[in-house]
Amino acid sequence: MPFEYKFIQALDEDLKKQLQNNYNIDELDIEDIYTNTQLSKIEQRSNYLYVFLQFPEYNSTRRKFSIKEVHCLISDKYLLILDKHNFKHVQQFESVREGILDSEDDSFATFYEMLDFILTRIFRAINKFRLEVSELEASLFDADVDTDHTDLIMEIQIVKRNLINFISIISPLKSTITELQTKYTKFIDNKGVELLDDSLDKIKKMINNLNNYRQQMDMVTETNEVLIAHNSNETIKRLTSVNLIAIIPMAVTSFFGMNVYFGWNSDSITPLIIIIFTVFVMTYLTLYYFKKKNWL
Repeated sequence: MPFEYKFIQALDEDLKKQLQNNYNIDELDIEDIYTNTQLSKIEQRSNYLYVFLQFPEYNSTRRKFSIKEVHCLISDKYLLILDKHNFKHVQQFESVREGILDSEDDSFATFYEMLDFILTRIFRAINKFRLEVSELEASLFDADVDTDHTDLIMEIQIVKRNLINFISIISPLKSTITELQTKYTKFIDNKGVELLDDSLDKIKKMINNLNNYRQQMDMVTETNEVLIAHNSNETIKRLTSVNLIAIIPMAVTSFFGMNVYFGWNSDSITPLIIIIFTVFVMTYLTLYYFKKKNWL
């Protein structure tokens, strides 16, 4: 059945009037569209279905995921896609929409194709997490890599933060699609239910993979902390050993430098040779002992 399709990015006052007058959109739904910091939700009205979805989008400059909102108004007569925050994936769908869709697709089929298109591209972010976790594990466990474990702390925290943010955004989406599939059969036929199954499978796989990576990151964090503590202990041990070795010449020269007569001839070089020999032997024996104990 032919329907009106609109992709809208300018959420201004003119659009608000059009939604009210041309499409008879409920005031509460319009308020939701123009209000920030909401969770994904669905509202069923007598003449349309309002679906509000949130998706994660990676910002490479800030190295974090931000929330992008897509508001969808679906009925037999129209499909309105409102891109509130310039979400790149929904814009990509708009650019290829005519090549993806069949002429017989109705409004809900078009909505599903957009949803599946976005989820497929978001799924690629999972590979990014996999690579980041693998690189961090290699830095910790690869003996051929010389790593400053203190420098890894920031990288580990960035990956963990992004994992938590991604999961917090994508998890409500799973509940929303499940609700859409089970409760709103007035607008969704059996084919639509089957199509949404594919979307749910993608989200479940994403969440499972993300939880696995999150557990790996917990292990990476613990390992890094253990290595930092171990390296700190090794450093303190080496510094203590070096200080002790440096004390030996000071102790010997202080002993022989006391204002005590040892019976030496002040014109002879023998006392100097004895002092140097004593310092050398004691320092060498101490250094040998520390090397044997692997303290240096």
